[in-house]
Amino acid sequence: MDGRRGMILMVAAMVAGLMFPGGSCVEEMHHVVGEDRGWDAASDVGAWATGKMFRVGDNLWFAYSATLESVVELRSREEFESCDLRNPLRMYTDGLDKVRLESEGSRFFVSGQSANCKKGLKLHVDVRSWDEQEKGNNKLMAELAEGPSPSAAVNLRTVSAVLPWLVLAAVWLFG
Repeated sequence: MDGRRGMILMVAAMVAGLMFPGGSCVEEMHHVVGEDRGWDAASDVGAWATGKMFRVGDNLWFAYSATLESVVELRSREEFESCDLRNPLRMYTDGLDKVRLESEGSRFFVSGQSANCKKGLKLHVDVRSWDEQEKGNNKLMAELAEGPSPSAAVNLRTVSAVLPWLVLAAVWLFG
């Protein structure tokens, strides 16, 4: 367990470095699937994904024990729901895999262990365009633009991106 926590903390540090090159936040988000538990049969990755917005350009990070687990990307909802691993689109087996969400649409990830997939270790991600986000946030952005000066304004995307990493670090250090 400590090895996995260390690996996840390492991912968090790498992600923080990617998010803040030169002190600014880039547009892409880095999502560590399952957060501190990672891609594990004991994780509820479906609950983890609830309420999260995945956009073109974002990255998913799968952290798991490569000797016990793997991640399989499937082509269809039917394969996903039935845990049909016979015709995978891609297989990830390194134990720390970065998956870039390059286009809009549905992506289906399941455990490479059929039994774990059937127990619920699977993730369905709907990838949306940035335009879709901007349509819903135009009013909020206008209000923020009228707020404090740019040097005093808080970048809400930065706060929402950093908060899970702070929680992850606290769990690792004090958990």
